[in-house]
Amino acid sequence: MENWILTSETKQIDNYLCYKATNTYTVVNIKGTFKFPVTAWYCPKLPYGFGPLGYGNLPGLILELQVRNVNYHSKSIDLKTKLDFSTDFLKKATLLSEEQLNKKIDEFNNFDGK
Repeated sequence: MENWILTSETKQIDNYLCYKATNTYTVVNIKGTFKFPVTAWYCPKLPYGFGPLGYGNLPGLILELQVRNVNYHSKSIDLKTKLDFSTDFLKKATLLSEEQLNKKIDEFNNFDGK
């Protein structure tokens, strides 16, 4: 999601200082176009631009997210994992807008095998 509005409002989530960001989720259907507020609390100390439901593109991990009338909260944060996991692949990752992703999907589905 792009076009986040970053605010200086803060709150603590599990001893992490988080900042509030807001956005709008747009739904278009036969009854019209509806815009719903989205609120994310992200932590710059955890520099991963991801969150629940595919929301992200913020300067930190989203630890809490509110979309319409549903709240998503982090249950726990454990940075001392025994798993051997590297995030190096993220250096090569490319973020796409929804429009760019849909174009790529259309190109893939129209592939004629030549």
